[in-house]
Amino acid sequence: MIPASVQKLDNAVFYNCYNLLALSVPEGITVIPESFCYECTAMETMILPSTTKEVWAGAFNGNLKDLYCFAMTPPQEVYGSFLPWIPDGKGWYYYATTLHVPAAALQSYKDSEVWGIFQEILPMTDEETSIMNTNCLDGADVEDSWWTLSGVKLEGKPTQKGIYLHNGKKVAVQ
Repeated sequence: MIPASVQKLDNAVFYNCYNLLALSVPEGITVIPESFCYECTAMETMILPSTTKEVWAGAFNGNLKDLYCFAMTPPQEVYGSFLPWIPDGKGWYYYATTLHVPAAALQSYKDSEVWGIFQEILPMTDEETSIMNTNCLDGADVEDSWWTLSGVKLEGKPTQKGIYLHNGKKVAVQ
């Protein structure tokens, strides 16, 4: 997790971080810079905040399986930000990456020239979007609780790798 105190990301800040599995960008960040996580071939999950406005070339590549983008308006994207991509005979789609977006913004992402070519675009439910808002997780119910990104409360600590919510914070379990 990148601390909430970070206000700006530099180009290639995580370039060649081969063992980085998941990353959550904090609210307030508006630009995902060029080559941000380029060559992070183990990266499986990325969470972009609702404040994301731009994603620059080569920002991601590798084995990104799930991209959660909480922006209600599809961010400006420079072609080639999400590699690798492969042809499907009708155009292009991003290889094996599932894009998760707010349900109310689903059609905007599907209609977007670049975002619309992800292999799969799924709406996040209201439960998912509210569970990701850690501000809603204050109080006794949060104490030592674990949640999946899809909003399911777990019984105890997770046993699989991934990003979870624990005590109101996003946590990468390795």
